[in-house]
Amino acid sequence: MEGEGNVKSGNGYEEVEVRRGWRLVWLAGLATVGLAFGQDGLPEQEPTSTVPKPLFLSSKDKIRDSAQYPLPSPPSQSEDGMPLTVQNDWQSFPEGPALADLTAPSALRQIPVIDRREKKPGKYYWHPYKGWFFCHVRQGGRQWYGWRTGGTFHWVLWRSGHFWWRDVVADRWIDFDQGYWWWQAPSLDPRHPQYQVLLPDGHYHACDARGVLGD
Repeated sequence: MEGEGNVKSGNGYEEVEVRRGWRLVWLAGLATVGLAFGQDGLPEQEPTSTVPKPLFLSSKDKIRDSAQYPLPSPPSQSEDGMPLTVQNDWQSFPEGPALADLTAPSALRQIPVIDRREKKPGKYYWHPYKGWFFCHVRQGGRQWYGWRTGGTFHWVLWRSGHFWWRDVVADRWIDFDQGYWWWQAPSLDPRHPQYQVLLPDGHYHACDARGVLGD
């Protein structure tokens, strides 16, 4: 059996030369396409969403950034009635598995029921859930939920179907939704809301209504 380089026609190796000529034209065309689309040979893609679409909150559902709600004192007793010595964490934004469990849909459905049942102001109520013990306390008509990690206690405020936390450094209230902390900027035009999302790098990033990140 003969290879392609030894295929002959009536005029010797003309058939092979024709094939090689077409191959060179084809390769030259690919090179031209690669130069047109960049080094990788692919056209640039449109920006894609890297976070979920933010939820629009009306003014009545938001907490004004100027609102000052002090954190409850940490509970002095644990879920089993033993003395508990912990300090409130007001500097680090809540995150981690406990927050993920507290904000799961199954847990969120129970919060309004708990709020209606546990009415005594200043009393600490403990609730076991998915391996955690969450604490609920009513203070000044506001519903707070917290949990302990080591010697630290974390509080979040329940309002309008969401949990909120005050970023004292950025001087704003942020709400937790779809796995992220969000800030919806005050806007004179509600048709064009502006959002910022707090990412794991610890910084706020601009985000449009489609979930596309900016700077």
